[in-house]
Amino acid sequence: MMEKIGRNNIFIKILAFILATILWLYVMNEQNPPLETSLTVPLETRNLAANLLVVDSPDAIKVKVRGPRSLIAGLLPRDIKPYVDVKDLAEGKHSLNVAVHLPLSLELVEVNPEKVTLNLDLSAQKQMAVSLRLTGTTGPDIVVGKTGIDPTQVVVSGAKTFVDAVDRVVATVDMTGKTKEFTAEVPVVFYARDGRQIERLTAKPDRVKVSTVLKQVTDKKVVEVKTMIYGELPAGVTLTRISGEPNQVELQGNPDVLAKIESIYTEPINIGGITQSIKKEVRLQLTREQDKEVIVVPEKITVSIEVGPSAR
Repeated sequence: MMEKIGRNNIFIKILAFILATILWLYVMNEQNPPLETSLTVPLETRNLAANLLVVDSPDAIKVKVRGPRSLIAGLLPRDIKPYVDVKDLAEGKHSLNVAVHLPLSLELVEVNPEKVTLNLDLSAQKQMAVSLRLTGTTGPDIVVGKTGIDPTQVVVSGAKTFVDAVDRVVATVDMTGKTKEFTAEVPVVFYARDGRQIERLTAKPDRVKVSTVLKQVTDKKVVEVKTMIYGELPAGVTLTRISGEPNQVELQGNPDVLAKIESIYTEPINIGGITQSIKKEVRLQLTREQDKEVIVVPEKITVSIEVGPSAR
């Protein structure tokens, strides 16, 4: 008899536990019902090789999740982590499934898109000279004299495709209304050969110090440019023509100094080893004394050196 009563008690306890569990689930469902929400969050790339960079991928992924109302209410985009695993992948395009890391008690409902295409490229860098571009107009009768850039070179880094496309690194200074010499720190910008600006690259350093000397114009004079060359051409090659563009430049400055200048020379150009016609940008030279009193506009010209086979 006592054994039967004991079995009945166990049965009643189990039944009570089941009913209590059902009641708890019912209450929780009523008080904290499951809800769905969607968040747009950045896509992570995991296990990327040290020598690779992602150059093309979706900026964000839309993720729909379901969970208790209390959890959904406090959910932040940083709590949801969609990612792709690129372990052991080489450069090139890859189609990959998007995985999602979720907090406990959340259920993944939907990922859009479920699959993405990533373009991986080798990382690269190269050292390049910085060129200066002046924009705007200085104050009345004021011209730009000497300019300086520090440092004169930067290291350009990024995906190899973009680094290889860089033709010029430029620092731009607006001269509008300037009347006195000044120094400014300006960022560098990358340009392709066709003039297109290239993004997604970094420079070290990313800013350069530009200094300018401004002078009052007192007199002007136009003089002929003469080209200086040195070196020997290879056997069988002869110099057929050499010309400068422009072939005349304007000198501005002290009238007494200008009166003594009849022409201006380029810096020496080495033609040794040239086997085909070339064009080269070169600076124009003044003596140290002239340089203090005179400005040359422009400071550089393009010299065309044309060669051909020697006559037999």
